[in-house]
Amino acid sequence: MAGYKAETTVKRCPMHDPVCAGKVAEHMAALTPQPYTVDDAAADLERTCGRFTRGAHAGGLRGWASILVCTRGGWVRTGQSYGPGESQGYVARPGQVLGVAVTAYDGQVYCGAGDYHLMVGGR
Repeated sequence: MAGYKAETTVKRCPMHDPVCAGKVAEHMAALTPQPYTVDDAAADLERTCGRFTRGAHAGGLRGWASILVCTRGGWVRTGQSYGPGESQGYVARPGQVLGVAVTAYDGQVYCGAGDYHLMVGGR
């Protein structure tokens, strides 16, 4: 029986939407080692992202959230391979959130949690 790689997709949402910002804070708290609460995550988001001061989204958080979600379960490789058949990683289940990254419009990463490096160009 051969191993299968997990399939993932990235879902994006604007941080100026309060519902999206709340869900991102929940995901960040779940993906970060404890004790790290949703309130801690929300405070970190506000500190690192900042808020719009004018325009249609005045008062909302800046940036876009990218949420890495597993669509088909399997093996997720997180590190480098040590040889044939050896690599670091874990098994992901469908619907599992693997990572969250909040980025600016120019691609700068404000903050992230979990395996967000898999979607922003790292290993």
